[in-house]
Amino acid sequence: AKDITETMIQSGAAALGASRLINLFAPLRAHTPDPEPEYRDVTRERPKIMAALCTSCPILEKRVDLDQVKARIEAMETVKEVVTVGQACTEAGWQEITDKAQALGPNRVLIGACMPYAYVPKLHELGRLIGLRPALMDVVDIYTPTATTPASAPEGQLEHEVTSLLRMAGVKLIGADPTAKTPPQHASPKTLIVGGGLAGLTAAHGIADMGYEVVLVEEEEELGGQALRIRKSLTGDDPVRFMTDLIELVEKHPNVTVYKDARVALSMGRAGRFLSVVATDDGSVPVEHGAAILATGGQEAKVYDWGFRVHKTVLTQSELEEQLADGTVDAGGLNSVAMIQCWRSREENRDYCSRICCQMALKNALELKKRNPNLQVFVFYRDIMSYGFIEHYYTEARRAGVIFVSFDLDSKPEVTFVEGKPHIKAFDSVSGRELQIEADLLALASGIEPNDVSELVELFQISVDEHGFFTEAEPKWRPVDFLKQGVFMAGLARAPGNMEETIVSAKAAAQRALRVLSEKHLVSGTIVAEVRDSLCSLCGKCVEVCAYGARALDIRQDKVLVDELLCQGCGSCAAVCPNSASVLRGFTDTQVLSVIDAALEEIV
Repeated sequence: AKDITETMIQSGAAALGASRLINLFAPLRAHTPDPEPEYRDVTRERPKIMAALCTSCPILEKRVDLDQVKARIEAMETVKEVVTVGQACTEAGWQEITDKAQALGPNRVLIGACMPYAYVPKLHELGRLIGLRPALMDVVDIYTPTATTPASAPEGQLEHEVTSLLRMAGVKLIGADPTAKTPPQHASPKTLIVGGGLAGLTAAHGIADMGYEVVLVEEEEELGGQALRIRKSLTGDDPVRFMTDLIELVEKHPNVTVYKDARVALSMGRAGRFLSVVATDDGSVPVEHGAAILATGGQEAKVYDWGFRVHKTVLTQSELEEQLADGTVDAGGLNSVAMIQCWRSREENRDYCSRICCQMALKNALELKKRNPNLQVFVFYRDIMSYGFIEHYYTEARRAGVIFVSFDLDSKPEVTFVEGKPHIKAFDSVSGRELQIEADLLALASGIEPNDVSELVELFQISVDEHGFFTEAEPKWRPVDFLKQGVFMAGLARAPGNMEETIVSAKAAAQRALRVLSEKHLVSGTIVAEVRDSLCSLCGKCVEVCAYGARALDIRQDKVLVDELLCQGCGSCAAVCPNSASVLRGFTDTQVLSVIDAALEEIV
């Protein structure tokens, strides 16, 4: 089973795979784009609303007097006509609404039906046909009250609720601004990727294969990152060969420009049009790009305890893997190996699971038993995180004779050294016995921590959590997006994970970036903030509260500017403004007060 975050990331990665196939066999860029719709100018017309009520639900007709509702809506001064339609969501029902709208020529359209979100594409289609902006149309859910209102409710209550919902939407449409939105703005078809590890390389390869230019910046002298330290995967694959091939693919790709031993020194702009400066040994290189992916990676956590860096017999799991691979550690000459999991992890200072430690312990334990079946291997653990199909390897390790010893946070194993060899004393919480083990080697699961990104946080106006990992726009539904539009995250800098999870997150981030790159021009949403300059006192409160970096105080013009592409229409600026100078387009004071009046009218 997968949670929502993993499902969203995997679906993004799958979408990238599908996009690459489509681009290979049926390039989307070869298709002729649809012409821009022509909307008629209704700014000087009095509001004329056509309302349509869907009657397909038998419960609605049984519990609600639709004739009464229709009569109340028709009583509104701006309503030209109210029509009833059977099954508005079907082709026949929608055609009936379209025919009626074309005949009446309204400048507002109000539809009462179920599942309003399903009508969004239909409203755009209707707008093209009748020359009316979709912002002047709305769909109201009139079916939910029939499910939430008990049968014992007073007579006429349902009619009042349905009518109130329709009247509220109607008066909101009356106050809607019929003028055009902000003109489309040019988008640069290039991506800046910061980080040349597994995530950065995967994202660069995915975007470049779609025909878009990529600038890859790596601060180290060579590409590859932490993945090059992995000598063997739990499934037996060869990560070194995989990384070598991936690096070669990216470095030789005609659409990728790689800067090693470099860093991003400056970045400004917005989604579709960023301007960054890459500092290299040969000087500064300006890069104009439409999107950015930050894949700055992570590192083995630096914690010194239990004889680490004091005794040669104490290693981290990654060091044990390397020494097994290069022959430094001879499993045949060992009698006993101990492993301690959750070393300074899942505690107060680092209260998260690195997800890879248990996999590394299982991998190393199986390798040791493979080379020396008589070797005693003890794994001290709090919880074995062998999620999904990894559980198979946990079972395989137990069958091979690996001994797993559980311990609690209050009773951690105690480590002492006799002639350089670790002696571990621990209480087994399962058997209730105290164990004493003399080991030849002690392997510690050190965990993962993100690399320092303090400079990038300031440059790209993003944020990190208390552990230094990037903060998502929304952890469930937008797991690879930053709040700042056009900037995405991938890999260990986003969250701990194994190679497969890192690759999937990189592909998901690449697909999200392609949504920006594939648009030659970007258009803002219909609900964005505006500033009434005559009322603005330039206090700057709206700039401070904006979570998306969409507002700036321009000293030269002596006004607050709003970047409509970055603005998400959350309304925080309008809420904090002491002078009502900041307003939301689509939620003006007049509209909001009219909606309140319409709601109260059915109650009073």
